[in-house]
Amino acid sequence: DVNWPTVQNVPMRKRLVEEATNARWLEWNTLYGSSRYSFVLLTNSLDSLRADNGAFVVQHMHTMYHLMSRLVLLQLGGTVKFSQEIAQLSKTFSAQGSTDEQSIKEINEAYRQFIRFWNKIYFRNITPQDQGIELYELMRKPHRLDVEMEKIRSEFNELHQYAMLA
Repeated sequence: DVNWPTVQNVPMRKRLVEEATNARWLEWNTLYGSSRYSFVLLTNSLDSLRADNGAFVVQHMHTMYHLMSRLVLLQLGGTVKFSQEIAQLSKTFSAQGSTDEQSIKEINEAYRQFIRFWNKIYFRNITPQDQGIELYELMRKPHRLDVEMEKIRSEFNELHQYAMLA
């Protein structure tokens, strides 16, 4: 927040900050944080971390955690794309009043792409490293990716049933 906190309830603000923070390396004055808008690392100087044999936290941020954040953005983009596609297909079919063979092919193709996305991009487990697992979940949580993906799958099923019954 720029000039003043947009959460004027201190207990709520504290809870939100705690939920968005990974404090695994707090003794090294190092915090990871994630929100819908950013993923950050707050830490001491690199020299200070090196003295504590902790320089790896910066290296991990530049390598695997950077890639994880990109993957989460890709997953988020996929949920937006498929939600929009379902809305457009539903609108088209509702306007027609019935579905034809071409409509069913379009639904099936969109659903096939979604399943491919689910299998190739939507990872629930990305690393065996404990901190990596914690940070991946921290990045995904504000976007409610699990909930959104389940909603999209359900909407595709409903759209397919509608097309088959019409």
